[in-house]
Parts: sequence; C-alpha cells; structure tokens
Amino acid sequence: MRRRQSGFTIAEVLVVTTILAVLLGFSANALSRAGQGAALGGSVRVTHAALTRAKQLARADRALSSVVCMPGDPATGAPGSLQVRLSRRAATLNFDAADNGRTPMGDAREALLAGAVLVDGGTVRKAAKLAGGGRILGPALSSAPTFDPSAGFIFEADLMPSGPGQIVRLGSGADAYAFALLLEQDLSLTAEIMVRLADRPGDEPVVRRAKTAAGVVESDAWNRVGVAYDGVALVVTAHGVVEAETLVAGEASSAPDYTFMIGGGVAGLVDGVRYVTVGIGEPFSLERGVAFDIKTPLTIRFDEEGRLDRRLHGEPVRLRLVQEERIEEVAVDLAGVIR
Repeated sequence: MRRRQSGFTIAEVLVVTTILAVLLGFSANALSRAGQGAALGGSVRVTHAALTRAKQLARADRALSSVVCMPGDPATGAPGSLQVRLSRRAATLNFDAADNGRTPMGDAREALLAGAVLVDGGTVRKAAKLAGGGRILGPALSSAPTFDPSAGFIFEADLMPSGPGQIVRLGSGADAYAFALLLEQDLSLTAEIMVRLADRPGDEPVVRRAKTAAGVVESDAWNRVGVAYDGVALVVTAHGVVEAETLVAGEASSAPDYTFMIGGGVAGLVDGVRYVTVGIGEPFSLERGVAFDIKTPLTIRFDEEGRLDRRLHGEPVRLRLVQEERIEEVAVDLAGVIR
C-alpha cells in the first residue's frame, strides 16, 4: 500500500498565494487611505491654527495682520502653505535720550537731527523743534528692511504745529516715494501713497490721496496725527479719530534707496513718534501632497473685532484642501468663526 506524501499540491499553493495577494492589496489600500486621511486631517488643523493666529494678531495690532494661503502643487506633491503677516515695530522716538545730534529710534538704530533742535516742553520732557526745513533722518530701506512699508504701515506722532508743510515722508525724491503726510495751510491733513494696484500688478505705481476737512489740527497745541495703510485703505487720523479714508488695494511702492524722514517742511514741535510695518513670519506648512484648491495666493484678513474684514471679503471664505481624490474644507464666516 502506497503512503501519501505530506505537503501541498501546486494548485493549493497557488490558491493560498492568490488569497494572500488579495488580502495584502486590501491592506495596502487601507493603509494608504489611512495615511492620506491623517495627512489631510493634520493639514486641516494647521490651517485652523494659522487662521486663529492671524485673528488674534488682528485684534492686538489694529488689523495689520493677515494670513496668505499659498496653493501648493498636487502634481509634484509640493504642499500648500500659509504665511501669517504680522506687525513689527520699526521705530519709536521720544527725543529724551538724544545726544550729539542723534536720537535712538529702537532696535539699536539712531536718527540724525538735520536742522532739528531739541527743546524742553515735549509731551514728556524733550521734543524736536522743526523750522526752516529742519529734518529728522532715519535709515534707508537697504540697511533697515523693517522700515519697508509695502505690505502695510502705521505712522503716528505728536505734533504742535506753527506752520504748514510735510510731516513725514519715506522716499528718495519728489516723484519717488512710498508715502507722505502733510499739514495744509487750513490745518487739514493730506496723506499720499504711491501704490501698485492689486488688480494691475504689472503697471507702474499710481498716487492716491486721502484728505481731511479743514481744522482737524489745532495750531500751537499738541495733536496726535497719523497715517496708515493696510493693503486695503489709506487712512488719516487726528486725535485717534479717522478723519479721511481712501480705498486702494495693493502694495505701497518701495526701493532700497528710500529714506525715512520726519519734517522737511512743517514748522513746530514733534514728539512721540511711532512707526510700524508688516513683516512675514510664522510659516505654516500643510502635509506633503496636500494643497489648497486655489490658483493664486489668497489673502484672508480679520478686522479689529476678529471678524472678516468686509472691505476685502464680501462673503464667507471657504478653503478646500485636496489630496488626490480626498477633499476637506475649512470655512470662515463673516463673524470670524472658523470651522
């Protein structure tokens, strides 16, 4: 009697191999989908974090902060990203520590008193007296990138005027400048900005102005005056009140030889200067292979109350995050609620 050999037949081996291959295929697909889901979920959390940070900063620094969403490239797997733009202090001058014709202006920088003299009677102690074209000269943008106003700026100063003229200017000549603020003969304020319009980025910069009513500034008395631009509107303030506003979306002109200058026209006392600009910081990157479903960079801005800025957003913002065939959405309603 012939004993049967132990083992498997070729047919049995093939059947088992086929079953294992099918099971492994299912497992690989399941693991791939799980990995994609984790990457997409992580990217949604990153987007929430960036938007929340921009919203917090907008409340803290007078709405100069925003978040810019960069698309990414699904074809190459390059992920999308978010850049939170935040305010940075460029200069602060109060003239109490001035010496030898120079005065500290923050970040180890000094301003040169060119025809301006220090006198008592400032808002705290000393002030700079401007007359006969006296100026206070700050650095050029080539050596002070934090002075670059292109993404937005705030300039404020205490002014006790005795004559009209230019209060502040950032530029290099009569026709090459980023912005200027002037006191007119009728005690009104005029702000000018040279701006590259957002809807015509390839065109030459154009001049836009915002002018207040007469008498918003008192002669021979302290006035808090200012000019600000946030990429959406040029605003002129007096005593903390918005007195004029011109909507103009774009970026302020800038060049390496532009120099920050206070005075050069106005007569009187100046004190308590504050100059703030916008810089790019806090990058947030999505997971590899996850991109935003947008063709060009998208800017999202919140106002001082944490709501979507109505000047820029007429409807809720919906951001679609895409990874192959999977899609998730992050929405921000007009009240600023992020979902």
